[in-house]
Amino acid sequence: MRAVVLAGGNSRRYGSNKLLALVNGRPMFTHIIEALRDAGCFDILVVTQYAAIADFCRAEGLEFVLSEKCREGASYTVKEALNYICSGSGSSDCSCPAMLFTAADQPFIKSDTLARFASAFESSGKGLASFICDGKPSNPAIFTSEYFGELLALEGDRGGRPVINKHLSDCFFMEASAEELKDIDSIGDGYALPL
Repeated sequence: MRAVVLAGGNSRRYGSNKLLALVNGRPMFTHIIEALRDAGCFDILVVTQYAAIADFCRAEGLEFVLSEKCREGASYTVKEALNYICSGSGSSDCSCPAMLFTAADQPFIKSDTLARFASAFESSGKGLASFICDGKPSNPAIFTSEYFGELLALEGDRGGRPVINKHLSDCFFMEASAEELKDIDSIGDGYALPL
């Protein structure tokens, strides 16, 4: 399954590029990449506006898209991924059957959790999937190709949640702990920028 790491956000609440903040001694964005790799069932694409993240991907042999459009909001980062993977063909001609989208600011998700999520989704017969914690949906999420057109129609700083909310009956939900699903939004979350 294709996995898209959305590493293009502007970190407005954090005050600087939070994706470079150190979590357990490593840049935050590297944790989700490592978890996806270790899960052993994902073909990873990183979409970012940051040269430092693109340089990391290049050094690690990871596919990436470096685009200033990410500055315009989450929907543009999603569109950059879809356009790259579907070779600009649009949703109707895309040969990719499903994509997992994950934020780069969730460094605590475990590889076995991601592997179980992908496997359970594939067995569910649903067109969408989302993590959930205490009744609240959370990233990562999976979209089959029938929903790519709706993702391409999104605008502004909104990810795919509106698509899921519109089609709840076609969504598989998997429970995960708040600790694993925690995203880092502010310096007050206790993580420091590298020197």
